[in-house]
Amino acid sequence: MSTYVAHCQSGYYGYDRAVFVHKRLNSHPYAQCGIIRHDNCIQFVSYETIVCEIENDWLHCYGTFSATTAKQIGWFLREMKQKYNYRVDLATYQTAKRCYLKGIEVNLYNGDERKASDGMIQTIGVRCD
Repeated sequence: MSTYVAHCQSGYYGYDRAVFVHKRLNSHPYAQCGIIRHDNCIQFVSYETIVCEIENDWLHCYGTFSATTAKQIGWFLREMKQKYNYRVDLATYQTAKRCYLKGIEVNLYNGDERKASDGMIQTIGVRCD
């Protein structure tokens, strides 16, 4: 288990949130992002928001949010590609962005597409005062 303090912004109001993740990214250990693992699901968290997830090799993206988060999504998918041998042309930020914009999920092994299941943006962490 790993922890980082996410410096979050909501309108003009800034706050800090302690975020607990199973693992930080190997290539960017000091970035405010990490990975949460469940049975067949890997969730990627940027700051305090669950941004995308891979479940049974299907990629679902909830949003791209900011330039920093876009970079972090690319880092995350690069690491997953190296670990799980996903197709090089599919495990990219562009695929995640396309998933979000078109409302689809993409299988990172064979490129199949399906309609994304409806979901909502989730935030995690404990408020720091």
